[in-house]
Amino acid sequence: MKIQKILQNRDIFSYTKKNEALIVDRRKEFESNLDIEKTLEICSELCREYVSDDGEEINDVVGRIPNENPFAELYHNPK
Repeated sequence: MKIQKILQNRDIFSYTKKNEALIVDRRKEFESNLDIEKTLEICSELCREYVSDDGEEINDVVGRIPNENPFAELYHNPK
């Protein structure tokens, strides 16, 4: 398995080395045509809130912004 992975990496490296100039040119072309507004629009569509109707209490856990430190009060006041 390791030998196969090494050979794959070697193939990728040699392909990249052969096409280095083309890759650099395409990257420059891509970076020169960036449309920030379009990129933000695409990102906002990917991150839009998903409303689940499965009855679960916990939905959209990843999209929530947690408190800075939810345990700070417990740490300072350990009653």
